[in-house]
Amino acid sequence: GNADLTLSQVTGRMDAHGNWYEGKFNEAFGNGGALCIDECFRFDPCVGVLFNPMTDHQGYMPLPNHPSKTHISRHENNIILFIDNSWGQGNSFDYVASQKQDNAWLDRLDGVKVEVGYDKQIERALVGDHIDTGRMLWELRSRIKSEGINRILSTRRFQDANIWKSVGKSNGDILDKFITG
Repeated sequence: GNADLTLSQVTGRMDAHGNWYEGKFNEAFGNGGALCIDECFRFDPCVGVLFNPMTDHQGYMPLPNHPSKTHISRHENNIILFIDNSWGQGNSFDYVASQKQDNAWLDRLDGVKVEVGYDKQIERALVGDHIDTGRMLWELRSRIKSEGINRILSTRRFQDANIWKSVGKSNGDILDKFITG
């Protein structure tokens, strides 16, 4: 998701010659399948409102630009996954591109929020033979949290650390890289 995504990109559009072009969501919503919408709270809130009838018991997606159909009904095998970090509350120091979303849409999502944390098994696999580096990073993440420091130490850093260790960098080098700034 991003602020440049338009309603016609999502639901479909008609060109100047009368040709209809399906939107990005039409197939999975109307015929079954998963819509995995990452960074969903970066949408312009006007596009976000589209999700109101899609995510409640109305079960349809409006087609405001279609020449003859008003909507697509939700297929019984459609699932929509909204993924984001900001919970729809707008931008913050951590998530500056997030948009405050309509409370009606957020209300529909309240009962199904799932917070996904870091998976130590995945991170353990990513550091490879460098388990000492993994322990150092887990300790750093713990200290970041306990000290209330506004910093993210994501799973990506475990993969980076493995690469850096593989080219001869020390844990001290890696730590300096992560805490500088």
